[in-house]
Amino acid sequence: MLEKCREQVTTSQGGASGNRYYLHLGESSKALLTQHMEAVDKFVLDTNASTKNEQLTLEVKSYALKRQLAKEVAVKYKETANLYTEYW
Repeated sequence: MLEKCREQVTTSQGGASGNRYYLHLGESSKALLTQHMEAVDKFVLDTNASTKNEQLTLEVKSYALKRQLAKEVAVKYKETANLYTEYW
């Protein structure tokens, strides 16, 4: 589900090398991202007129999917909705 790529990096501070990881979504994670975004869209429509502090909790196991979902929610609802995303 999650593809991980590793690149060897040389830093300019003392020439020490380390590893840098790039996380990419696999095909099944892309499908889950679409499903989760649909759930967020429905939540926003359903609670748009509500004055309560409501929450939507999604269980996502993939770290890359969590990051991408939080990024897409922030971009899509930046101006129109007061949404806060949290993941760990």
